[in-house]
Amino acid sequence: MKNLKIFIPIIIAVIIILVNYWERSKAGPGLQVYDSLIIYVTFIILASLVSYLYFNQKFLKLIASAGFAIQFISTAILIYSISQTPNIKLDKFLPYMALLMEALRIVAIYCLISHKDIPKNTSTTE
Repeated sequence: MKNLKIFIPIIIAVIIILVNYWERSKAGPGLQVYDSLIIYVTFIILASLVSYLYFNQKFLKLIASAGFAIQFISTAILIYSISQTPNIKLDKFLPYMALLMEALRIVAIYCLISHKDIPKNTSTTE
């Protein structure tokens, strides 16, 4: 395994799952639904990344990149809507955690885009 950039998004996906399970216990009913959505999308991302490790198909990497992009956009919308509502009472730690998760998603998307596909050797002579 020469190119280890594919393992960084897998680690980030596991971190996102753990953080969202932790956040879901502290959130209200609306944010619990959002956290459940993010957890399910992260499981799809994780499954496609692990499948990419075994099958080396580019569309699996595309699915994972799209999943991270969907999470990034939906969390950005959520952070914007929370910042525009002055009377909302949140733990001050949660928006900072969301921004940290956004930074991790950017790193994961960068690693997936910059990861070079290593073609499998189909020749039987080597």
